[in-house]
Amino acid sequence: MKKNYLILLVLSLCLNPLFSQQIGDPGWVFDQSKFDSKYPKQKRFIEAGVRGGIPLRGSLPIKKTISPGDNLQNAINDVNRMGGGVLLLRPGTYDINSETSLKTGVVVRGTNKDNTIISVKIRSTSDKIAIKLDGIRNAALEDLKFIFPVSGVEPQDDRNNPTNRHCGKCHENDPGGARNLYVKYVRMNGSTENCWIDNCSFIDSGTDPIEVYGDHNTVRGTLVDGCYNKGGGGEGYFDIRGNDNLFVDLTVKRIRHFAIQQKASHNVVLNSKFINTDINFHNGDLGNNLIEGNDIFIQQWRSWGAFATGGAPWGHKKPGPDTMIYNNSTDVDGKKGAFSGPDKIYTYKGYGSPSLLTDVPPTGRTFYPVKRESCVAGLPCDDGDVCTTGEVTDDKCNCGGGVLADDSDNDGFCDTIDQCPNFDDKLIGTPCDDGDLCTVNDVYTTDCECEGVTDNNISVSAIEDAYLQGGNGNNNNVLRIENGNRVSYIKYDISKITEPIKEVSLVLTTETDSG
Repeated sequence: MKKNYLILLVLSLCLNPLFSQQIGDPGWVFDQSKFDSKYPKQKRFIEAGVRGGIPLRGSLPIKKTISPGDNLQNAINDVNRMGGGVLLLRPGTYDINSETSLKTGVVVRGTNKDNTIISVKIRSTSDKIAIKLDGIRNAALEDLKFIFPVSGVEPQDDRNNPTNRHCGKCHENDPGGARNLYVKYVRMNGSTENCWIDNCSFIDSGTDPIEVYGDHNTVRGTLVDGCYNKGGGGEGYFDIRGNDNLFVDLTVKRIRHFAIQQKASHNVVLNSKFINTDINFHNGDLGNNLIEGNDIFIQQWRSWGAFATGGAPWGHKKPGPDTMIYNNSTDVDGKKGAFSGPDKIYTYKGYGSPSLLTDVPPTGRTFYPVKRESCVAGLPCDDGDVCTTGEVTDDKCNCGGGVLADDSDNDGFCDTIDQCPNFDDKLIGTPCDDGDLCTVNDVYTTDCECEGVTDNNISVSAIEDAYLQGGNGNNNNVLRIENGNRVSYIKYDISKITEPIKEVSLVLTTETDSG
């Protein structure tokens, strides 16, 4: 028995669970055992999101790999012309200075969402969108972190204001007088289908972080945190206007609303956390949405509860019928449990707060009854290591058997993630000499170059020296100077000084001799 235990332990270390254990991946099917005939829309709800599921990481070929400084739009266009596939971004920061359009079939994937950063430098007094998904299909953003660096201005929220009273300036536009921050991170327009955002972070957007106007798209495993413009006029929304979209395992913090509106229907919001952000049926959704298994935490600095609507005085239409609000957890100003729990179903019948629909829950205790298909050996899968390829499943849904990708320069970083091809990546951050006398503290940087910090005071030593005495040349370890008799000569190499020379000082050590 002890030997068998040890063998099983070794196998568990060699095989990783399939990523398809995540809701939204391929391989999930309707669980008939949890079907409740009183709620036939259960079958519609499980069809939300990308049809057939988000492709597993190992199932799409990497067509192109780029580094910081390369043109992102050109690379997207290249992969699209190749018929689609993965555009892999090596670690580093990629600046976006103008609106960028994703193309059908192109998956923009970071090496790691903590160190593959999209820095949005666009500024505008009217709406601009950093990444546009405009009438496309089967395209995605994966494993990326979006930032919107703004100098001298901070988003106003619970990070810099008291939470025990309402904060008016936390829900205004143009913080600090900055009027050019009307920039959104991502929009999926109304004809975009089967696209996804997976395992990304969207930090402190200018205005709306994400807008989903299309159908059958998925946003999963993603963090949205903070926004500069959160005032009236529809600013600072996670804005949902499409149909049959899936939002699962999200964390959404410090924006104005997670808004379901404008004819949106049959969207599923599942197993997510909302922190100081309400779920708001804002303006004329068509109902039939599912809100299940979410945690909503609201502090006093906000005006809205866990669930809210727009208002007739502002021209907002009331929510649509037959939305299911079930088995969520709420904490609003320390008051826990409103519209919560597994024993009651809530819905909207008008403006304001939800109403109790029934205290008879579905027999399977879920409106999203799914289960994993039986495991099939030999299917392509992803073991989570970007440096392995060719992984396949076994009959227990484990993923393994991959081979290591090429490492052309043998530096321990496979070509897929190698920041500096034909260079030892382990040297990044170590001392070097850039050959410029005007710099100090030279190190290898993440762009594979040896670079230093400019120093305005440079010392150079003589490379040759000699003196003449009475017409005779002398070349030894001293220089002699005597008016009318001795003349010294010193030679310096300043060819590597690249900046203009403004001042020169000659420093000598002097002594006298008997001559």
